[in-house]
Amino acid sequence: MRKLSNDELAENIRASNRRRSERQRARRVKSGKAALTVWIPAELQRQIVERAAAEQVTTSEIVTAALVAHLADPTRVEPVEATPATPDTLPLFEPGEPNETTSPFLLPDPIQNRAVGKESATDRDAAIIKLHSEKLSNVKVAKQLGCSEITVRRALKRLGVAP
Repeated sequence: MRKLSNDELAENIRASNRRRSERQRARRVKSGKAALTVWIPAELQRQIVERAAAEQVTTSEIVTAALVAHLADPTRVEPVEATPATPDTLPLFEPGEPNETTSPFLLPDPIQNRAVGKESATDRDAAIIKLHSEKLSNVKVAKQLGCSEITVRRALKRLGVAP
């Protein structure tokens, strides 16, 4: 068997990942699930993660329950009028250092979020630390936050919390 070049190996890995993703997507569709990607305010996301951690369920379960409750009785919550976004109303081009208030569309810099201590942790990292401090296993923490166990393990290692 001949040795694969780096390009061939990379293509084989990409093809394998595509097949695996398709199988996972097919299993989820078969079980009646569908993907929904939405942008929500960071504060709302934090509240969802905290509630999921408190109730020891996944964030998907919290959001699903909230959507089902709202769809069952849409009068329960007053709808918020959406303001149309225009280039003049978007705070993308304000002078100064970008931050959450001046540039909500910028993703956080992963290097800046690498924690020296717990102060610079992201919301997920904070939730991982909170659940880990409650003596939950990495698997249980991952299940509650809707991520993989290895994500939890790497976050704890990066934050200097795990042994």
